[in-house]
Amino acid sequence: MPSFILEDQIERAMVQKLVQLHSFDSLNCNTEDPEDLNDRSGRTSKREVILFDRLIEATSRLNPTIPTQVVESALEQLFRRASSDDASSRQPGGL
Repeated sequence: MPSFILEDQIERAMVQKLVQLHSFDSLNCNTEDPEDLNDRSGRTSKREVILFDRLIEATSRLNPTIPTQVVESALEQLFRRASSDDASSRQPGGL
């Protein structure tokens, strides 16, 4: 009988390695109801895969000489650009 590795198993193993080897923080946002946003992530939608508040905090911590307002502005511009690039790629003829 063949043995299969599930995507969930791969994801859990990778998260475990990131936590062990690189001191990453891990947040399990699983909820019984897929629409339940009470998962401690602060997301407004389960479609949000990047936790913006945590990214700002980590970026500011890693770059203490850069004002938080500058970090926030740069990340907002990055996300705006990524969103517009993603939207144009879904348009017919988009790159």
